[in-house]
Amino acid sequence: MKVALISTEALITPPRRYGGVESMVYDLCKGLVEKGVDVTLFACKGSQSPSGKLVEIIDEGWGRTGQCEAFEKRIVDMKHSLKKFDVIHDNSHIKPCWKIHKRVLNTLHWEQNPRQCHNNNVVAISEQLANWAKPRNKGRKVRVVHHGCDLSKYGFKKDKSDRFLFLSAINSAKGADVALSVAKDMNLKMDFAGLGGSVSGSIEQESKINPNIMYLGEVTEEKKISLYQNARALIFPTGVHGNWTEAFGLVAIEAMSCGTPVIAWNNGAMPEIITQNKTGFICNSIEDIKNSIGKIDNIKPEDCRKRVEENFTYQVMAKKYIKLYKKLIDGKHW
Repeated sequence: MKVALISTEALITPPRRYGGVESMVYDLCKGLVEKGVDVTLFACKGSQSPSGKLVEIIDEGWGRTGQCEAFEKRIVDMKHSLKKFDVIHDNSHIKPCWKIHKRVLNTLHWEQNPRQCHNNNVVAISEQLANWAKPRNKGRKVRVVHHGCDLSKYGFKKDKSDRFLFLSAINSAKGADVALSVAKDMNLKMDFAGLGGSVSGSIEQESKINPNIMYLGEVTEEKKISLYQNARALIFPTGVHGNWTEAFGLVAIEAMSCGTPVIAWNNGAMPEIITQNKTGFICNSIEDIKNSIGKIDNIKPEDCRKRVEENFTYQVMAKKYIKLYKKLIDGKHW
């Protein structure tokens, strides 16, 4: 089976630090290789492929004017070489591959309209996203394959520190302001790490006058894993203000991989990932978040790790995608 795995036009694969889609594509490529699939990664210049087969499309350029158009032109220009593959798996933002190949699997990573890929063999990364996409998919099926992470990187640690963690883009959409408010109200020790955003300034300022609050900004992967491993819990009020839907949430499975429970807002895919009262808590109010913090020691780190082992590894993800590739090769479209 020969698969062309298309990453995004935004960042290199894997990303240097931030980049959920690019991380997923890299891990999927690794999983496909381990399953014996002949896979070629198509990605931005400077990317790395676990298969050793890489086609560099364009320079990375997140948000750059004309980036999407340049990416689509390069894909179309490569149509003759791409037709040699049994399946194309398109993870890009603009989904141009349906124009040049009959067997294209299109993964939606957020609320991308299925019309972008001509409503062609659509896969969503969560049931929540699939439910959003179905009314826009001309009555066709939307398959679901959850993301998976690499457990060998996210090592399990049972003993935790007395610090809580917020790790995501530091903005109000992800609920960083609510995490800070809860930390202040409850006199919690909390670390804030992630890509700078609308709330960064206020948290950084608070860290200068409040010894319990630590503002770290963007961190290396090594530091990120250490934060996960040592945190009492990941506080993740994503979508708390109603202005963001969390289509998946890699940080949740990364934290649980390390044995760290997750306290999340009832939003997007969070109820699909977190088992209530066993691997964390799904909250519907600020009081819920505070009450959950008080119960956090009831969660067993081993249960968090097991939840990921059984459902959210890159090996599980690769196995599910291979089944869908085989359907396409057999002429079974959806």
